[in-house]
Amino acid sequence: MSPLGAWSVNLYEALGVPAGASVDQIRHAYLEAARVHHPDFHLAEPEAAQAEHARRMQLVNEAWAVLGQRESRERYDLSLRMPAPPPTERVRPAREPTVPAGKGWTPRRDDDGWQRDFRGWAEDGDELPPDEPGPGRPGLQGLRAVIPVALFALAVGSVFLGAVLGARGLLALGFAALAASAALFVMLPVIEMARGRDRD
Repeated sequence: MSPLGAWSVNLYEALGVPAGASVDQIRHAYLEAARVHHPDFHLAEPEAAQAEHARRMQLVNEAWAVLGQRESRERYDLSLRMPAPPPTERVRPAREPTVPAGKGWTPRRDDDGWQRDFRGWAEDGDELPPDEPGPGRPGLQGLRAVIPVALFALAVGSVFLGAVLGARGLLALGFAALAASAALFVMLPVIEMARGRDRD
């Protein structure tokens, strides 16, 4: 079937009905035209006549397919009221684009096969490559993650022992360690992010 607005003739004229015709009128006109132009009724005629009736029957079928349905008829009626836009010529670059160093793929002029490569899209994973270790000694980042946890455990233990033994020194040490571990929980990620930004 042709896309809306792509016919060389008006579909209402093809069926011989006015634009405001009812669905019953359109259906009746379609059946009459089908009786006149159906290829089975013209098998004994010359090939040129058979081809003309086949062409007319195809147009009648397309007209019924569009005008016989409310939604497609509304779209077709709208396309009759709107003038077709003038054809525009695509402006193409005079030369192929310059591909930056390190870039793996750039679409080329007239290369649109990748748009229909659905299997390639389905098989393409979105997995990112693993992060490269930053500068510094190996294992240092793991140690940085353990320090606040260890300090927190020391703080809880000191506060507990200080409370049980009544030792003010242990209580003070526990609360100081608790404050330091809280500060490290906040500060270490900020420091790591700032270092990562500096590496980029």
